[in-house]
Amino acid sequence: MKILKYLILLISFVANAQDLSHIKEQKAFDVSGGLQTRVNYYDTSDTITSLQPFSYMFTLNVAPSIYGISFPMSIAYSEKNTAFAQPFYRFGISPSYKWIKLNLGHRYARFSQYTVSGLKFLGAGIELQPKKFRFGFIYGSFLRQRNFRTVYPGDDLNTEQYSRRGFAAKIGYGSRNNFFDIILTKISDKDFPPVDSIKFYPQANLVLGMHMRFKITKNTRFEAEAAGSVFTRNLHAAAVNTADLSDFERKWADFSQINTSSYLATVVDARLDQTFKSFKLGLQYKRVDPGYKSMGTYSIRDDYESYMLNLGYNGKKFSINTGIGKARDNLNNQKMAQTNRLITRLNLSYRPVNSFSLQASYNNFSTKQTEGRLPLNDTIRIYQANQTLSIIPQLRLVNKKRAHIILLNYTYTGMTDKNPYSETKIPVQSNVGFVQYNYQNLPGKYGVSFNVTYSSMKSKLTQVTTLGPFLAFQKSFAKNKFSLQTGAGYFRVSANDVNSDITKAQLNLTYKIGKKQYLKLNLITNRNLSAGRSHAYTRNYIRSMLVYGLRF
Repeated sequence: MKILKYLILLISFVANAQDLSHIKEQKAFDVSGGLQTRVNYYDTSDTITSLQPFSYMFTLNVAPSIYGISFPMSIAYSEKNTAFAQPFYRFGISPSYKWIKLNLGHRYARFSQYTVSGLKFLGAGIELQPKKFRFGFIYGSFLRQRNFRTVYPGDDLNTEQYSRRGFAAKIGYGSRNNFFDIILTKISDKDFPPVDSIKFYPQANLVLGMHMRFKITKNTRFEAEAAGSVFTRNLHAAAVNTADLSDFERKWADFSQINTSSYLATVVDARLDQTFKSFKLGLQYKRVDPGYKSMGTYSIRDDYESYMLNLGYNGKKFSINTGIGKARDNLNNQKMAQTNRLITRLNLSYRPVNSFSLQASYNNFSTKQTEGRLPLNDTIRIYQANQTLSIIPQLRLVNKKRAHIILLNYTYTGMTDKNPYSETKIPVQSNVGFVQYNYQNLPGKYGVSFNVTYSSMKSKLTQVTTLGPFLAFQKSFAKNKFSLQTGAGYFRVSANDVNSDITKAQLNLTYKIGKKQYLKLNLITNRNLSAGRSHAYTRNYIRSMLVYGLRF
């Protein structure tokens, strides 16, 4: 197969929200963008590698604008082969004028977390917010999601391309911090083949939700979101018996496309926050029914209920925030086992003077399984505690000429098995720490940094430790036209019976050719010498990249 010399990797047209109220102040036509050429070199001592010794890429970014409305696009050219035979096009625009906003083409909408939230659609929409009136409406084709099957993965490559279309509407009243919204979403699969020839069933979804946020008093804030979702798993399933339904109920069943595969799931998410000068108190409750879905969102964790209490104090030099809560699944008692969690967290911040600060945090997640609809064998019961501790002190000595910064960071993560049948004497734990010193000479436009890193991971089966220093230097020359960044480090890695010595070095050079052109050179070298009980080997590689760029 001949190498594809001319490859258009991506042509995209995306226009973000444009405010048309200042259109008279904008240029009738303008264009901006840039181009970049990269040449890469890679050499390794490995006999098997997927990277080519030489590669190159040319990219062009152009953003023409008409009265301030921008239409950016990009084109790339590379020597690499690809399976794509056609370029990819995408167009979207969201012009706005005062309290009116349109969404046309490929856009994203967010009405609430459990109805429509960030899912891409292709269509049209409008948002109106005159004074305190809140209205939104979108209609179009939505992204259809499928689960990848590992048993017959080839089936997913030739699945039916249904057209998933629908609408979402929002109406409400209020401002950003005080509002009440009602959201209705109806999305379903269209143009699907007969039942005998399909592998993925066509589906439908109707969601009715509510989202509110209020300041009850000056120091009291309440926010809640609730929704009910009617999800039809198979539009080919048998129809429900509507003989005993009223005319209204029958029309509602037809509108929501209910059949024998349909089910109803709800969600409630509410929180109340209260402040008392420097103190604050928060309560949060969340419940998501098993199987809750919305075709207007990417994913929602279902079969989940949690309670959370948050306490905090924020002073001038010291602050503390803590929380404790419980969570569980198996809300309908349909699982073989129920998982219960106890959640605790603690965050501390201390700054006695401007030059010194201390941050610390602790989190503990305890997970314990109990019996569900069937008895649970103690030998396979999950009973674990996961802990994380982090401590970060920092010292900053800064004046007009020099800056000295000393930073320490230590993080501990551990998991303890409390089941007496499966526990081990050695818990799974990791320790990561480093100390770093930075020096900046502002008149000389140079800086030096030095750090030492240590990490260890220990379990019953393995133990890995890493220790080593790294030194870096940077400086600017010729009135910031030329900059140099370089660094080198050595690390000793011990993994069970294998010890490795790793040395690495890097070099970055940048030269500005006028105001709009630049040259960059990046160079990285790495040497890994490993010696075990039965083998020893050395792996070297070098990677470099030369870049020329132009902005216009």
